[in-house]
Amino acid sequence: MIGLLPLAERKDNGHRIYRETDIDTIQLISCLKKTGMALEDMRPFLMVSAEADPSDHPDLVELLRNHRETIVSQITSLQRL
Repeated sequence: MIGLLPLAERKDNGHRIYRETDIDTIQLISCLKKTGMALEDMRPFLMVSAEADPSDHPDLVELLRNHRETIVSQITSLQRL
């Protein structure tokens, strides 16, 4: 189990009940996954509120910058092929 989301409540029929915050988290995970970020690397970003000021989290900003540099490098490398 990866544990990026809290356990969802369930209806009597077993279907999960997702809150709006769960849906927002799933959307963030989806966006980060599309960039190739590993699920475990996403964990710190999920601990911060969407309304948080990025200047309050320079470590996360740096992680995103490094991830972006990796992506740009990969694109450049692929364009050379």
